[in-house]
Amino acid sequence: MPSRIGSPLTAVLLVVLASCATLPAGGAAGRPTVTPYRVVAGDTLKAHLFTPPVTDTTVRAAVILLHGGGWSSGSPEWVYAAAQEFARAGVVAIALEYRLSDSTHTPIDALEDVCAGIIWARAHADSLGFARDRVAGYGVSAGGHLAAATVTVGCPFAALNRGFDALALLSPALDVERDAHFARLLRGRATGAALSPIAQATTGMPPTIIVQGDRDTLTPLAGAQRFCLNITMTRGRCELRVYSELGHLLTRNLAEQESQFDPDPVARADGLARQIEFLRSVWP
Repeated sequence: MPSRIGSPLTAVLLVVLASCATLPAGGAAGRPTVTPYRVVAGDTLKAHLFTPPVTDTTVRAAVILLHGGGWSSGSPEWVYAAAQEFARAGVVAIALEYRLSDSTHTPIDALEDVCAGIIWARAHADSLGFARDRVAGYGVSAGGHLAAATVTVGCPFAALNRGFDALALLSPALDVERDAHFARLLRGRATGAALSPIAQATTGMPPTIIVQGDRDTLTPLAGAQRFCLNITMTRGRCELRVYSELGHLLTRNLAEQESQFDPDPVARADGLARQIEFLRSVWP
């Protein structure tokens, strides 16, 4: 579908910079290598690389991990634990920094950064040891919105960047059309509907797995159900794993889900294991 963001010059510069960048050797599963992937408007954005501990000739996949935080807070360190698990499972894991919403930036800028990160990752696929058509997006809450938006809203000049090849989402913000918080962050640059993955869902969606608590009050289960239904109705593959009596990010604290998280460790571990298993089934 036509892209709604970006400029021709931006797209060309991203491709050139990605092709010319020098990539340091990746870190082991427990310790990342941090390297710049984009410089934009004076901001240097970094990718945190976790590479599998065993080197072999297997054609691997990669996963780009996007933290949550309501588009206005958070950092790549928030998804380090998941990145380490992906790397241990033989997947190249990249925890990505993106611009946070403030008086200058909006979620549109964050989406542009994620799209740039996908281009950068594919440009370095050979050196990192994965196939260019096996780049999954792992998104948590607002990060889930950004991951899904790459294939629904679309990246700048989608003919050059189709977005992620698979999605693994945790409590994703998929329905932001009437989200007042999201609308404020956009600062009039777009409508919530234009940036809402559910509203912009189309045919040809990538394989998707969503992990969700049934008592989530921040990104309700209904949004994940509708998103999955949209995919399956067009003969796509979507797997929804619902955990009962748990809230946002699988928290056990149902009274205060926005800031006082108490994630159920068994459910979180199981959810991540299911997502890793799902990607293995997509790319055996």
